[in-house]
Amino acid sequence: MLQMIHSRLVAAFTPSPHFVALLVLDATTIEDAAIRQLAKNLLSSGCVFFISWGPDCERVHDLFDTVANFYEPLIMTTWESDEPLDEAIWELLYMTHPHDAYWDTCRNAVAITVGNSDWSAQVERRLKDIESLTVMSFPRSNHAMQPTALRRYVFDVYVS
Repeated sequence: MLQMIHSRLVAAFTPSPHFVALLVLDATTIEDAAIRQLAKNLLSSGCVFFISWGPDCERVHDLFDTVANFYEPLIMTTWESDEPLDEAIWELLYMTHPHDAYWDTCRNAVAITVGNSDWSAQVERRLKDIESLTVMSFPRSNHAMQPTALRRYVFDVYVS
């Protein structure tokens, strides 16, 4: 299942050499080796900021870091274990600021959902209507934030 992500990324776009990624995944049954391989594939495809969300996302993050630590300049990573999915999506759109070395070449945001059609539908719905995501997630906010200047792509790798 995770092997399909790299080929779909490469086939889907190449508008900029770098991107930020949100991986939405229940990793509780996925082996470490598969996650490390996914990290290698994402990094070789141009991932410069990585967010993991879902059950066992801290382990996914840590495994991603073990691979990303060999890359220079620094690859930023985080996980959202205690946040709802909408907040992870919000983070992808508003808070992903890669290392300065990638600033001019990072113009894509990629959301990858694996194995859960409800999560995939939620991500796609939110990316199509960013304003409602912001209003719903932060109704008391007095400041109007704008998403980072990124194109948004959703990859659904749902396998039943």
